Amino acid sequence: MVKFGPNGGFGRREQKSEHDRGILRSSSARCPARRAHRASALPPRPPRRTAPRSPAEGEPVQLVTFRVEAIGLVRKATLKAEPLAGEDATHAIREHRYAWIAEEERSVSCPVYERDRLKVGNNFVGPAIVEQMDATTLILPAMTARVDVFSNLILEPA
Repeated sequence: MVKFGPNGGFGRREQKSEHDRGILRSSSARCPARRAHRASALPPRPPRRTAPRSPAEGEPVQLVTFRVEAIGLVRKATLKAEPLAGEDATHAIREHRYAWIAEEERSVSCPVYERDRLKVGNNFVGPAIVEQMDATTLILPAMTARVDVFSNLILEPA
């Protein structure tokens, strides 16, 4: 049984149950037949769990979860500006899809742009959808999207 110590710490202390100390609090304590019947009606106690055994020397061990933290110096990344490819982004449109626009209170047909096909300098106005492997971006009707020289997608009010 785990108890909190006087200073907030933990202390392990064995404590016998009332049954182990000979204290019986039911009426079955006075009647041996009732006590025997009650004991036979109880399910057997499950076996106690033991701590996992230590592997024998030379026995393989499987590591399931571990955590590593490291501190070190990393060289500063160099960002290379790409040359402008023009403003027209229609080459990156894959399809048109309906999307619910709350400001319009209806579904609106939107062009779906493939993020990988957008080039530096491309720009377009919303509503539009930009899809890429790990994200989907909704450009709202009053927004303009443009691809900057570092291939970031910049959203601004139209």
